[in-house]
Amino acid sequence: MKIIPYLDYDKKGLFADREFSEEHYISLYKDKTYVSDYRHALFLMVNDVKNNQMMGRINTYQKIALPEGMKLPVDLSSREDFVPLADRVTTTGKVKIAMLGGFGPAYGDNICGVTAYKILLEELSKYFDEFKVDIFHVQSNKFREFYSRYGIEIFQEPLGLEQFCGYDYYYDITAINSISGYHMRSIVDSFLWMFSLDFQTIEKSKKRNQYLFSNKNEELVNRIKSQGRVGSKVLFHPDSVQDCRNLPMAISHKIIAEILEKTDYDVFTVSDIEYESPRFFNVKELSKMFDDFAMIISLMDKIVTVDTASYHLADAFSLPTMVVFTNAGEGRIADYPQAQGYVIDPNFLEELEDIRASSLGQDKEYEILNNRMAEVWAKLNCSKIVDFLLATE
Repeated sequence: MKIIPYLDYDKKGLFADREFSEEHYISLYKDKTYVSDYRHALFLMVNDVKNNQMMGRINTYQKIALPEGMKLPVDLSSREDFVPLADRVTTTGKVKIAMLGGFGPAYGDNICGVTAYKILLEELSKYFDEFKVDIFHVQSNKFREFYSRYGIEIFQEPLGLEQFCGYDYYYDITAINSISGYHMRSIVDSFLWMFSLDFQTIEKSKKRNQYLFSNKNEELVNRIKSQGRVGSKVLFHPDSVQDCRNLPMAISHKIIAEILEKTDYDVFTVSDIEYESPRFFNVKELSKMFDDFAMIISLMDKIVTVDTASYHLADAFSLPTMVVFTNAGEGRIADYPQAQGYVIDPNFLEELEDIRASSLGQDKEYEILNNRMAEVWAKLNCSKIVDFLLATE
């Protein structure tokens, strides 16, 4: 039996700008048996690509006749149903744990992932005398340097079946966005759920993010400090990787106009926005890498953003932040004391949650998000943003 990682033909364009290709994975891993799964990206196929016989998730390996001497590690992950870690541990002492999937393809998820991982290590010490966790990430090249700043080593997924069977336990956290309530709680809490840890018993202070820079961009710092007034800089960030979270340009212009008219704040952005005002500064050319974006945020006084990495960074720098939500709830910022959420249309979000909990599946959710966002954005009340800026002075 041959098992080959295979890139799904993603009709929704979720991976259009990422470093995945069918040819790349097939040429690297054909004729070998691998353990690999990444939601929406890699699937397991039997024999070859042409026969189109797909295997499911990691638990499919329970049906494989393993070579003599091999034994599958124990799954510690909670998915649809939460089972406490204490009920999953079968052996203590010195153990090795594999973590499959990394913490997602986006920086925001990985920033939260580092936070959750630190909590996990502390909790694992209660169950094992000695343990080692190896993180296998589909995009290890993209995030390896980022993780190294925190003293964490990551490895390229997939891993071989023989290597996989050398572990005592494993976590498969690739299905995080399909667990119940994912869109209504913080990303850190969702990771803790997947780790089989009761997130409600973890101190909120431990869930605060941290961001470490590789180096300080002095030119960027000086440029930002030379623009606008001290104590009056607000970053307006209307862009996200999901279209349903992106503010339309007309509404972005309206928000900028309201802020400039009704507050004393100068508005900065790194987005493709043209706006004529001596108090509006587009500094997109300074944001060449994610570190630059993080540095710009650290130099602001306040943040107004849609649901994307910016508010996870803002928490790391303890900045007052207004987060505009469309398809997720205010629970996303429950652990961020200086963040305030604004769900544009609570009824729309409730409808989405009903669909997510039903048998209609993601296709119905995508259909609604594609067809009704103009209706949702039309309900945005700019005064909510202005009131936030004035109330946090």
